[in-house]
Amino acid sequence: MDNLGYTQFEVILVLVVLAIFTSILRMPFKIYERVSQNLEFNQLVRDIKFNRDKSLLEGSDIKIELEENAYVIICKQKNKLDRTRKEFSSNLKIDSSSFRDVADEIRFQNGVCLNSGHMKLLLNGKLVKITVTPVYSNINMVE
Repeated sequence: MDNLGYTQFEVILVLVVLAIFTSILRMPFKIYERVSQNLEFNQLVRDIKFNRDKSLLEGSDIKIELEENAYVIICKQKNKLDRTRKEFSSNLKIDSSSFRDVADEIRFQNGVCLNSGHMKLLLNGKLVKITVTPVYSNINMVE
């Protein structure tokens, strides 16, 4: 008598092998997503610091408007207005922000932060807080 079917052991073995391959294939995507979120977060912090320093050196008025998935850098210098929009390509999101006078913008004039406060971002599933202080315009990050 010839059996044309598969045994239960063979079916379970194939399912286990498929599950292992699927988990291996998903790992690089999660690593890539985490790395890209960290890079975008670090770029945001560098942009804030760079524009603070630029405001101090050039005497320009710089405003960074915060959105959920992006931020816009507006630089007023004499008769010139530069506007740069940077969107987050990963799942990095600005959860909330609280700056004095205006809720969703950071403003520098002659290197001084005019409206101190903080913003909270979701970074790799963790809530990270960036605080900008007045006068010295220190930028601190707390997880």
